[in-house]
Amino acid sequence: MANFKPRSTKLPILLAIPLLALLGVAAFLLFDPSDPEPPTPPNPGLNEPEFEPPLGNTEPDPLVVDPNTILRPEPRPGAPESVELADAILEEAWTAMRQIRARLELKYKYADYTLDRSWTVSGVMRRPEKLNGTYFGIEDFSVVFPEGDDPFAEITCRSRKGQKLPDGNLIMTLNLRNGECTEAGTIYARSAGGGVLLPDDHYRALTNVLQRAAISHMIRHSKGVTPNAGTIEDLTSIRYQRFSSQDFHVQESGYSVTLGCHSIQGEPLEYPCEIVIDYNSGRIVLSKVPSHDWMPLPASKQDFEDSGDWYLRQMVEQVSQLIGQEGHSRQVTLKELSVNDWFFVSCNACPMDLTISVSAADPLVVTLEFKTSWGRPLPFKTVRFVGEPGKDRYGFEQD
Repeated sequence: MANFKPRSTKLPILLAIPLLALLGVAAFLLFDPSDPEPPTPPNPGLNEPEFEPPLGNTEPDPLVVDPNTILRPEPRPGAPESVELADAILEEAWTAMRQIRARLELKYKYADYTLDRSWTVSGVMRRPEKLNGTYFGIEDFSVVFPEGDDPFAEITCRSRKGQKLPDGNLIMTLNLRNGECTEAGTIYARSAGGGVLLPDDHYRALTNVLQRAAISHMIRHSKGVTPNAGTIEDLTSIRYQRFSSQDFHVQESGYSVTLGCHSIQGEPLEYPCEIVIDYNSGRIVLSKVPSHDWMPLPASKQDFEDSGDWYLRQMVEQVSQLIGQEGHSRQVTLKELSVNDWFFVSCNACPMDLTISVSAADPLVVTLEFKTSWGRPLPFKTVRFVGEPGKDRYGFEQD
């Protein structure tokens, strides 16, 4: 009989120890209650920032806010490509709407001043074909009668030969009872890129607004008064006419200030208007605009003199009164004078164009000299206004 060696009971136990250790580690990893939540997609609208920004840091996040907030023009289908064409289109539209208005008023009168809200343009017009013109047809116009006690009519031009108007509807609102009428809307001429092209009279208005604002800023600066002008309204109370206050801006940076207009009723201009004043260098820079009515030079020396005569005399008299004060020197600056924007607007010049000189000996002679107009050389010889207050002599120096 063969003898067999008895099986060892230690080997299975030794083999089981590493297996149990592996199972324990796996169980710990799978069931540990501190296991983190699985990652979720970021939600920038809800997640809190990973860090707190330092105090006093108010700069916008470039990933959230576009640092350049200037409006950019966009092409507008159907926009006239010239000011002349825009004027012609507008004239035809308003003429047609006024014809509709006249027929409505007559219809209302013949109906014993009773409004029929079923009236239409074609039903009101005696000869509807008269509304078919070069740019518009009868189908481009409509009339509605809003509900209410007063007989209101709203005449609308909403298209041009069926194409939507580029700048919104033209609307005429008429009270048939008392004849009160308002007109709203316009059609701008635009470049191929969508920038508004302004007629000369608009640039004339911009010149008036920005000149007066710039002169006011210069006067305040000469007197050591911090302008703190956030808007053009802070500098002048002039009416904007066709523009809104939001179309204008004032940007101050150190000893430089820019006063400008980049839009009309929020629509970006093809040629923005700006006056840049550098007080350190005494330099003025004007934007280039293809309009002879934007910041024009004085037409002639005679016009310059005729417009400024009264205001310049007032300045000479003020200089004389200051020098007459005990202890005052013969040097006088604009800071000491009481002047406003009209003193310079009248001459088509600004404070930086003016030089004040006083004779060193008696009789007292005060000379106000202009060599430039808004930093540009005059198109004629230097203008000098000379006053001798003691002799009551005032006038321009003759060539």
